[in-house]
Amino acid sequence: MPHRTIDARRPLLFVATAIFLAGCGGPSPEARPAEKAGQAPETGAWIRATPNPVPIGVGAGLTSVSWDAGAPATAEVYVSIDGKAEQLFAGGIRQGSEDADWIDTGRTYEFRLYAGNDRHTRLADVRVEREHVPMITASPNPVPTRDGVGPTTISWSTGDGASGQVYVSIDGKPDTLFAGGSEGSQEARWIRAGSAFDFHLYAGTDRSKRLGTVTVIGGPTPPSSDQVPGSSR
Repeated sequence: MPHRTIDARRPLLFVATAIFLAGCGGPSPEARPAEKAGQAPETGAWIRATPNPVPIGVGAGLTSVSWDAGAPATAEVYVSIDGKAEQLFAGGIRQGSEDADWIDTGRTYEFRLYAGNDRHTRLADVRVEREHVPMITASPNPVPTRDGVGPTTISWSTGDGASGQVYVSIDGKPDTLFAGGSEGSQEARWIRAGSAFDFHLYAGTDRSKRLGTVTVIGGPTPPSSDQVPGSSR
């Protein structure tokens, strides 16, 4: 029987080969980054809302919803409010833009873009909300006065739909109730020249939490036309 010689280098060669083959696959592919909100990468379709979130203010807010369905010839946009059943918002065209002027504080609006008119294929969606920020403003401010008195309009919102109250302090004196409600506008026709009027917005009705303040100043009486140089009577 012939004598067989075992090459001592074979185990090392086997290990090196295994390491080489393991490395041939290259590095593991990186995870694809999350797609941009409202965009479907497979079709190039997208839907957006501007502004989003919708700025706080008195009354309903407005956002403009724009979309492009990409390849499909037609598309429809539906909206679901607070997760409820969808309602048709716009449709019949591949791309377009429509205003939604009924965005309320404390609600969530999801606009969904579908291919065609059967809602079988959702291409993209965008969620819209309104800012939850309390605000109180006065316009005009300073207040032009005639005969020492002038009007301004106070507008406010608690930002979350909860009840609130507006109090006014004149020249640092104790607060007196001016208006109430989660949001609104009310005219103050008694702004005097030379005085400072601090309008305070409070959460609830106990004045334990102040949400904001606007200070209104009564300005000088505007000159009449016969006092302005070069004016004609």
